[in-house]
Amino acid sequence: MKADRFSIKWKLYAYLIGFVGIMLVILWIFQVVSLESFYKGIKTSSIKKAAYTIVKNIDHEELDQLLERLASQNDMEVKIVDATGQVLYEAAGAPGERIQIIPRSELYAYYHKTLEGGGEALSFINEEDIRPFMHEDRAFIGKMPPYGKKVMESLIYTQMVTVNNGVQVMLFLTTRLTPVQATVDTLRVQLIYITLILLVVAILIAFFISKKISKPIMKITHTAGELGKGNYNIVFEGSGYREIRELNDTLNYAARELSKVETLRRELVANVSHDLRTPLTMIIGYGEMIRDLPGEDTTDNVQVIIDEASRLSMLVTDLLELSKLQDGEMVLSFKRFNLTQSIKEILERYTKLIEQQGYELNFLY
Repeated sequence: MKADRFSIKWKLYAYLIGFVGIMLVILWIFQVVSLESFYKGIKTSSIKKAAYTIVKNIDHEELDQLLERLASQNDMEVKIVDATGQVLYEAAGAPGERIQIIPRSELYAYYHKTLEGGGEALSFINEEDIRPFMHEDRAFIGKMPPYGKKVMESLIYTQMVTVNNGVQVMLFLTTRLTPVQATVDTLRVQLIYITLILLVVAILIAFFISKKISKPIMKITHTAGELGKGNYNIVFEGSGYREIRELNDTLNYAARELSKVETLRRELVANVSHDLRTPLTMIIGYGEMIRDLPGEDTTDNVQVIIDEASRLSMLVTDLLELSKLQDGEMVLSFKRFNLTQSIKEILERYTKLIEQQGYELNFLY
């Protein structure tokens, strides 16, 4: 696969850069693209919370003080209006706001609109529009703003409330929405610089982190290559992380065990070679004696050759059984072995060869 062609260093580098890129995209979306929507959502939530407080205290004797406090704290205007459009209570966050000059007929219209909407209504209205001048845009240099651009917008929330005497009144709340275009433009310029700075910093940090993480792994990989070549005296020396140290300990243990296995393999080869050479020597020696010396082709001498050939066959069988034991195909069984008798039989097989050289071999037991 193509992904396997890249080392862990470059993969970490790409992941870190990708993570920073995603964070920057999210930052742009929240701070620039969706700023106005978030702002309107926060203002809507604030005005609804204020309306909830007013509804719970609609029959309080000091309702006018509560309206003044809420209007001042939330920078909004509040009116309580009856079915004819008559204002019963009012409070403004600042003097000269639109709610203080709204005509009675319009309040009456809002009253019935709220009734028709199920007792609650929320709307956004433009307070002022830029009127088009009698000119052509091409007479100016540069990009011209479109006609009808919003200069100021207000949020109006109305809710029907029933007072303790059973009369329904309308709670009318409005707050001005500050234009966020200037804020968006400021944030956009700032985010451009922030993006450039973060990308440069992210590239440097990603390069440093990827190199720091991949370096001990690459070192272990190189050492493991030496182990694969049969060099069991190597030592894995990776550091920096707990997982790397644990991997080093495991690989060092594996190297020591492989070294022991290699030593045992060499000893096994040497022992098997020696054990195989002994019966072969006896077979060759007795065979040459029968061939070269008249009268030595006796039954005893031939039997020695047969016994040594059988012994050789048993050695091969033992090797096969050892292989089966290692593979788990055979269960190890224990039985008594007469070592003295075995030594005696071996020495007896050497008697004829020693006698030819003028020696006598005695075995005391």
